[in-house]
Parts: sequence; structure tokens; C-alpha cells
Amino acid sequence: MKGIKLNGKWQFKSRKDQDWLEAYVPGTLYTDLLKLGKMKDPFYGENEEEVKALSELDYEYKRSFEVSEALLTQDKIVLECKGIDTIAEIFINKQSVGKTQNMHRTYEFDVKGILEVGMNEIHIIIDSPLQYIKQKDEEKSLWGVSSTVPGYQHIRKAHCAFGWDWGPQLPDMGIFREIAIKAYSEARVTDLYVKQQHSTDGVRLGIEVEIEKLTSKELLVECQISDAKGQMVAHTYEAANDLTAFNINIEDPELWWPNGYGKQPLYEVKVILKNEDKECDVLRKRIGLRTLRIKKEKDQWGEGFCFEINGLSIFALGANYIPEDNLLGRNTLERTRKILETCIRSNFNCIRVWGGAYYAEDYFYDLCDELGLIVWQDFMFACAVYNLTEDFKDNIMAEFEDNIRRLRNHASLGLWCGNNEMESAWCYWGLPEDQKLRLDYLKMFEEILPEMVRKFDPQRFYWPSSPSSGGGFCEPSSQDKGDAHYWDVWHGKKPFEDFENQYFRFASEYGFQSFPSMKTIRTFAEEKDFNIYSPVMEQHQKCIDNGHGNATIMYYMAQYYPYPKNFEMTLYASQILQGDCLKVAIEHWRRNRGRCMGSTYWQLNDCWPVASWATIDYFGRWKASQYYVKRAYAPVLISAKAEEGGCSLYITNDTLEVFKGEVSCQIVHQTKGVLHEEVFGVTAESLSVRHMITIPYQQYITNRSDERNIYIVYKLYSDKGCISSDTLLLVKPKQFEFKETGLKVDIVEYEDHFEIKVKSDVFARRIGIEFKEIDTILEDNYFDVYPNIVKEVKLMKADLDNDITREMLQDQIKLTSVYDLM
Repeated sequence: MKGIKLNGKWQFKSRKDQDWLEAYVPGTLYTDLLKLGKMKDPFYGENEEEVKALSELDYEYKRSFEVSEALLTQDKIVLECKGIDTIAEIFINKQSVGKTQNMHRTYEFDVKGILEVGMNEIHIIIDSPLQYIKQKDEEKSLWGVSSTVPGYQHIRKAHCAFGWDWGPQLPDMGIFREIAIKAYSEARVTDLYVKQQHSTDGVRLGIEVEIEKLTSKELLVECQISDAKGQMVAHTYEAANDLTAFNINIEDPELWWPNGYGKQPLYEVKVILKNEDKECDVLRKRIGLRTLRIKKEKDQWGEGFCFEINGLSIFALGANYIPEDNLLGRNTLERTRKILETCIRSNFNCIRVWGGAYYAEDYFYDLCDELGLIVWQDFMFACAVYNLTEDFKDNIMAEFEDNIRRLRNHASLGLWCGNNEMESAWCYWGLPEDQKLRLDYLKMFEEILPEMVRKFDPQRFYWPSSPSSGGGFCEPSSQDKGDAHYWDVWHGKKPFEDFENQYFRFASEYGFQSFPSMKTIRTFAEEKDFNIYSPVMEQHQKCIDNGHGNATIMYYMAQYYPYPKNFEMTLYASQILQGDCLKVAIEHWRRNRGRCMGSTYWQLNDCWPVASWATIDYFGRWKASQYYVKRAYAPVLISAKAEEGGCSLYITNDTLEVFKGEVSCQIVHQTKGVLHEEVFGVTAESLSVRHMITIPYQQYITNRSDERNIYIVYKLYSDKGCISSDTLLLVKPKQFEFKETGLKVDIVEYEDHFEIKVKSDVFARRIGIEFKEIDTILEDNYFDVYPNIVKEVKLMKADLDNDITREMLQDQIKLTSVYDLM
């Protein structure tokens, strides 16, 4: 195959302007305008509205490219557009070659009769998405969430580009993925699909090769399969047909496992299309050998819902992923790698690609394959009502086929899910009654989509909506089966402890908001804005559906913590509060392993600097809650719950090995010292949870002062030292009588890391380590320190710039504890 890449420098302008400007493809309108200094930073201050107005205009892009005579001799020549956002018409040499109407699709247009030898020009006109949805909304208004621009469901563009309750209304546009001319003769491989059948004798691969033939000659398909080390393990030749299907056996297969359960070996399937000894085309796919399904079996609680991989039922530990930037032109492989490596560092084995955005880049799924993250993949529909016209149906069916084909060979792809929260919206949210639109929902997500999955990816599980108990508008928030979203904590203002009353089979959404760090806030606000109710801070808070988000944070803060003394302490307290919330929920569901088999909290990341549910902010900085999640997702976890009769300790073992270790538990009074101590050995079977002991503490409480001074320290040890620990307070933190800490810190340098040693004269709660300018990730953070016991925290040099010295760290380090709130 021959071709011409059309990435690189282009020219662009709004259709009302005369002067052409320089653009870069792949990219977007906003990223180009920012580079040229023609647009304000949309994330700074209150610039959002001014920048949004730019998307009221139509734009055009153009560039020239040279075509050789040899290329024109090829049998077929196409223009391949992997991502145009969104409503566009494409011209080559002033002739229209096609239109696009869906950013989620790959378009291919025949251009053989249009190209000329020498210089050619491609010209793309992109219509305003805001004008488009305004017109469509006037023609037929449809229900959608209030934080977005009305009419967003009429266009197949990332819904969150029009706003969400964590994202700005910045509907960027442009050529955001690769664009190229491709030419070929005789034949080409158009697709490759690999099915798997596992047995005790190995794995039988069912290879399906789709071919477009442009010749009557007999062609041959050569298939080579190589293991993770690059060694060929299978090789065959087959006669080429439009659909060439054959089987190949893999003996002694190396199985692919999610993070925490084994390795992630990837095999390469290489298909070579030949005319005698000449190669016509080559296509490669990487696969992982594994069985993966959703296990739904009847049990004493109803019907289970869990990932079963290679015959093993696992507890899914993860979060919901949204776009990494509202400006798609700024996405990079390196940025995505850092986010997904954060997931691995935090003990994730699963990630949900949420349905209000866009299908992620190919490298996202490649990284999930390599790292061992099972992908819960939504189709791109969320929180809206859709009008299923014939044109819309044709459009989305093409979208489904494109993306199912693109992603179906990935080892990490765990399930397809029809949409986000639309079944529950029809059942519980008071949508306008419209029988036709209600039936449209059923046709889209319970007829068309499952049939498309059966046709193009028959070995993958399909789930109609999230949350759902299986479809048909039958109790989509059931605790007895399916998955659940739980928002009574936050939107319903119920206390964190209410999580412990919920026994979902798979908790696929829940969460709590916090503010980002001061370093992040300084990127969009000035000192005069440092009040959470200032216009700028409220502009960077998009949760308005059920009361203002900042007020909700402060409502919960009033329930649990003393009122912070200043703006910076408010930021710190909000992050501690968010961590407390996630800890309660995660530990509860992990204590109920077997009944609940999944936790994907809302949300992992941000698309701009904002107050939100994210545990990693827009710049990749870990909030306090990310460290809480890392501890709560520990493979072997000790957790405590204050129950009638005392403090109950539980151990959750999500590893494949029997755990043998030791538990230490102390009841401590701040002034009287250790009141009671238990040390005992413990054994926990693999993939299990058990209650270990209930330690009574009521006998030590004689008055309110005792309640406000007693804390319970519990630790779990393996042969590697303490692997899980925390502290249980008998009262809410705002009622506890914290003492001035007298914190001391020292930093020691080693060959590959620094050791941060923290010591306190008294019990110190949730010590946060920050550096004034340096960004990094610590081994642990926002932890408790006990009197005169040194807490040692590793800081790997690989997580720092090369020129960072011990002296710089010592000079920039800052410690904060709950005591500092007051």
C-alpha cells in the first residue's frame, strides 16, 4: 500500500475572515488559536464564555500536497479521516469528496478520479457545532442535563464538550486525529478479527481476515503468530477470499491477566496478503490469550455481577475515566501513560471509559493491554433522550461498527455498555412522557446495539446501560443484581456512613468532590479570587444540578471537620473529606466481597483545572484522595468498623496466595497512653474476606473527654513489614481534641530515592506532604503519625526531574495536618 500522510502544517481561518493562519493536524481550533496568541486561555479566570463564542463560527482548513504519477496508477485511492470534529464537508481540487457528521467515526472517501499529478489541494469546511445544535433543538427539543448547552444529543460529538457537571462549555472543533491518502492495487486487508477457544490442550484461535479484492488473480493469506518474546509460535497459508477464516492452535499459551493476578504477555498476529511472492498488504494486531466474561449467577443475595478471567472471579478495583483535556489537540501518549500508570500504582485492575465523552485513542487501549487494566467500555451516549430517525440510526450504526471493529481485539476490553444512566433516567428522573422516544431507547440499546455486538464481537459481553439490572426498565438501581450508581451521598446529602447500608453487586459510580491544590488554582485564579464563592472559583465549579457544589463540600465539611481557618486550609480539608468518603465506601464493599464484586468510583481525572470528583487533577497531581484510594485498594487490606460492642477488624485478601501475617491493634488515649493492646497471627485464604476480631473499647470511655481523646491504631504485617494500617476515631474529626503536633521532618538521600522521615510529639492526623514548586508522587501521603514513631516515606528519584537535590526538597517541603485547620 502506498500513501501520503496529511498530518502536519495546514492553514485555517473562520469563514468570515480573510487571513489564513497556521494550523497543525492532528489538532483543534482552540489549540491552534492558543499557539498563535489569538485566543485567551479558556481555563483561566472567567474566559470560558468568551472562548465558547468562537465555536459559533464556521471554519475552514486547507493544505497542499504532492501526488506522484506512480500513486495515481494504483487501482484504488481513498482519503481516510480518522477523526473530524464534527459537521464537515471535504473538497479536493475544489470537488466535494464527502461529508462527515460524527466525530466518533472513521470516514473513507474514494478520490482516485479527483487527484492529479503534481500539487493538489484539500479544503475542509467545518460547521459550527453550536449553530448546528441550536437549529436542531429548535426543530425538536429533547431532554438533557441542565449543565450542558441544549441540543447536545442531536450531534454525534462528545457530549461533555458542551459542558457537564465537572466540565466547561467549550465545544472545540477541528481535525483531531490522523488524515491520509491511501492507495493500493490488487487487494488490501480491511480487517482482522481473532476469536479464542480455550481448552486443556491450548488455545484455538479463529482468525477472520476481511479482504477487498480488486483483481481476479488468486491471492494468498500468510498468517504469522509471535509470542511476547517475538518468537514465532504458529504459521500458516490460506487461499484469500473476501472473508478468509481459518484456525490456528497455540500450545502452552501464556495467559494474559489483569494487574495483580499475573503478567500481561501479548501475542502478535501478522497477516500478509500476497500475490505470488509480492506483498499486497500487511496488517498486525496484538492480542492477549485469556477468557473474560461477566459472571451472573444466582446466589443468596440475588444475582452476581463480576468479571471472571481465566476462570477466576475477581473484585474489580478502578475508577471512571473522562477526557484528559477539553482541548483534544493537547492529548498525548505520554500524558495518557502517566494517568494509567497512576492506576497501576494505586492497585487498579479496571477502568471505565464513560459514555458522555469519546472513544479513547488507540494507544489508550494498547496501554491497558500492557498494564493489565480491564476496560469497561461505554458507547457514547449519556444522560439524554435521543430521537431515532432513519438518518440518526444509519449514523450511529456506522459508529458502532467502526468502534467495535477498532477495539475488539484488545485483551483489556472487558465489556460493551450501551450508555450512561439513561435507563435509570427514564425510570427515576421524571423525563417528559413520550412513548415514541421511550421506544427509541429500547430499539437503540436493547435491539440495535446488542445485535451489532453479536455480529462484530460475539465473544464480548454486552450490558444495556449503567446502572442496570439487565434492561427493560426493570429496577436499574437494584441492589440484588447488575451494577449501581449511588449518589445519595453527595447529591442527597446523606452522611458517608450511609454507604455501609448499601450492598450493590457492582458499584460502578459513586464519589465526592474536592478542590484541587493551591498550585493548580494559581493557574486559573489570582489572589483576589481566593474565596470558594468568588466568581472565578464558582466558574470552576460546574455541579449546579442539585445545589451548588462548593456549598455541598462545605455542608459535608461542617458535618465532619472544624471550619478551616483560611482558603488554603479549605482546599486541604476538602481533599481529606473526599478521601474519607471514598475510604468508607471502598472498605465497606471490599468487606462484602462476594456480594459486591466491583468498585469504579467517580472519577479518576479532570479535563481542566476545576473543583470536581477527580482524585487526580488536570495537571496529573494526586489529590489526597488518590493516596486514600491506593491504600483502600491494597491487595491485602485491613479495615476497621465501629460496631456495637467495639471495633471490628476485617482482612480482605484479593491475591491468589494464602496470606499469613500478624495484626497489631492498640487503643490509645492521647494523655494516658496505651489502654489496651492486641497482637495476634492471622491467616486469610486467597480471594477472601474474614472478620478477625471485635475489640471492646466502651469500658475505657467514662466521659466525653475520653471519646475525644481515644483513637484505635490497627496494623497488618507481612514478612515485608507493615502493608496496611490506619486509625479509627471514636468521634468525628471536628470533635476530636487534636494537639499541636510539633512536626519534624528530615530527608535522607539514597542511590535511587529519597527517604522523608516525619516525626510528631503527639498523634497527628492526615499529614500531607507538599513541595512549594516541585511536583512528584510519594510512596504514601496524607497518613497518620503516632507519638515519637518515625514515619518513613519513599520518594523515588525517577519521579523527579534530574536536577532536584536533597537540599531543594528540604527547602521546599511543607507539612499540613488536621490540627492546622484550626
